[in-house]
Amino acid sequence: MSEQPGVDPRFPAVFQRGYAGGGETRVEARHDPGATSEGQAPVHGTIGTPPAAAPAAAPSEAVERELIEYEEPRRNPFITAASIMSAALTVGGAWLVYWANSSMNYGWSGDSVPVEVLIRQFGYMVGPSAVTAGLVGIVGLLFWHAAAWRRRAIAAQRHPEPR
Repeated sequence: MSEQPGVDPRFPAVFQRGYAGGGETRVEARHDPGATSEGQAPVHGTIGTPPAAAPAAAPSEAVERELIEYEEPRRNPFITAASIMSAALTVGGAWLVYWANSSMNYGWSGDSVPVEVLIRQFGYMVGPSAVTAGLVGIVGLLFWHAAAWRRRAIAAQRHPEPR
């Protein structure tokens, strides 16, 4: 096929080779359920103008009020859960360390190790790690809240509320 100079009226001229700008026209495909594709006449319009649409109905008062009113965003449930877990790990780990060290005069004689000794050894092992994890979580949440506060402060400076 040989290329024909000019613009193919079936497609927007902006996306065709040789487009030089200006007031060229394009074909806007409109669907007419009663007509076949061969029987449809092309509708011409200028580039960059949207097709005429029916006027939009005005929004109801409730929708308009909802768009205007600003609601505080809900709390993030994951941040709330992380706060509770960090506090629980810190307090629980400290209690576990205290409990494991509260009775230093335990001892046993015999072939088997008593269960209480094993539980205290578990407290020695897990307690300090739980306290550390809880404190790291609290410090991390402090930095997260500081970053969120800073984001809101910057957004408030860029987009001040009308008074």
